[in-house]
Amino acid sequence: MKRILLFVFSFLLLFGCTSYAYASQNSADLIPMPITYDAATISVGDTVYFDSGIMNSGTADAVGFNIKWYVDDVQSGYGFHSGIPSGEIVMNGNSQFYWTPQTPGMHYIRFNVDTDNFVAESNETNNTLTIVVTVFDRENTPAPAYTDQSNTATLASSADLAALPISYDAETIVAGEPVLFKSGIRNIGAADTDDFNIMWKVNGTQAENGYGAHRGVPAGVTVTDDAGDQYQWTPQAEGTYTITFTADIDQFYPDGNTGNNTSELTVEVAGQPTVPWQTMTFIKYPLEPVLLAETQRRMGYLGPSKKYMESAAYKPYKMARAEGLFIEGDYVFVDMYYTSVGVRRTYFTRSTFHSTSNVPQVTLTGYPAVTTQNAEALYGPGAIYDLFPEASVGPDTALTVFFEEDGYVFSEYTVGSQLVRAWIDVNSVAPR
Repeated sequence: MKRILLFVFSFLLLFGCTSYAYASQNSADLIPMPITYDAATISVGDTVYFDSGIMNSGTADAVGFNIKWYVDDVQSGYGFHSGIPSGEIVMNGNSQFYWTPQTPGMHYIRFNVDTDNFVAESNETNNTLTIVVTVFDRENTPAPAYTDQSNTATLASSADLAALPISYDAETIVAGEPVLFKSGIRNIGAADTDDFNIMWKVNGTQAENGYGAHRGVPAGVTVTDDAGDQYQWTPQAEGTYTITFTADIDQFYPDGNTGNNTSELTVEVAGQPTVPWQTMTFIKYPLEPVLLAETQRRMGYLGPSKKYMESAAYKPYKMARAEGLFIEGDYVFVDMYYTSVGVRRTYFTRSTFHSTSNVPQVTLTGYPAVTTQNAEALYGPGAIYDLFPEASVGPDTALTVFFEEDGYVFSEYTVGSQLVRAWIDVNSVAPR
C-alpha cells in the first residue's frame, strides 16, 4: 500500500476569541459533519487525512471559535475556525486533520467544535463527533476488500450519501408536544444520484410517515431543504428515545461507504409539567348598566384599579349583555357583549351597574409563569372573544397566572410600561 505523503499531526491553525457567550432565544447551533478519511485500509506508519465540516443549524450567526481533534482521548490538534452564518455548512474551513498511527488496533478519532464555548448555542450537546478506525500491522495488512478491478472502478466512481447530524427545534422535548427533527444529506462521492428513499425511525421502528422519497443529490453537494430531511414527532410518554435518519434506505445506488448513511441522536423526553394554578368555571350574574346621556361613557380597565391599562371608554346603552363574574375591591370583572366591538371581558367600577351585590368577592392567587413562544392575547378565554393585539407578547415574557379556563390562562404582565391582564393560550405558557 502506498504511503500517502501528508504532513504528520499538523494542520494550519490560528488562535483567537477570548470571551465567552451565553445562549439567548436566537442562538447558533454548531454541528460537526461526518468524518471521512482517504484510505481504504490504514496501516502503522501510513499518514491519513481526516476531513469533516461544520453546520450552523441555529437561528443566529456564529462568531469565530476554536476546534480540537483527539486521538484516543488525547488532544492532537487545536485551532481557530472562522464564524459560520445561520443555516450554512462550511466544508473547507479549519476542519481537517492528518494522523500517522504508530500502533495497530482500534483507535478513536474525535472532532470537537467550539471547544472553548465561545459561541452561544441552543444545543451544547451536539458539538462532538467520533469515529472508530482499525489500524493494521504493516506486515499483516489485509489485501484490499475489492480486488476485482471492474468492481473497484465502480466503487471509485460511485455516490457516497452521508446523513448529517440530527438537530431539533425545542429547548426541551415534552411528552404530548410536537418537535421537529432536522437532518440532511451530503454526497461525498464521485457520482450524482437520482431520487431515492429515506427513513426516520424512533427506537428502531419506522416512524409514522417517516418513509418517503428524497430528491437526488449531485456529487459534492449538501441538501438540507428536502421535505425528507425533516420529521415532526409527538412523543406520547416521557423517557429516552433514539432517533435515526437513513439515506437511501432501499440501497438504490452503489455507495462507497454505507456506514455513513445513517445519523442517530438520543433524546430525553420530559413529562408534562404539573401546573400550580386551578382550572375554573364561573357562574355569570346578569348586570344592568346605569344609563347615561348618549355621549357619556364608562371607562373599562384591564385590571382591578386605575393603575392598569385602559380597555376603552364604553357607552352603557351599547352594552347588549353584561354579566358579572367576580368582584375585586371596587371593581367588577364583566363578561360583556358590546354592539360596536364584540365580546370582551373587562373591569368596571361597581358604580357602572345598578347592583352588583349578587356577584361574589374574590381574592386571586397568582403563580409565576413564562411564555414559551409568541403568545396572542385575547379579551376572554376563547375564539368568540376579541383579539387584544396590543397585549400580545413574545417568548420568555414573565407572567403571573391566576387560573385557567377553556384552554386559556388569565394572566397579568407588563406591556411596555403598562400593566395588563389578558387571556393567553395555555400551550404558550409554562410555570416557573
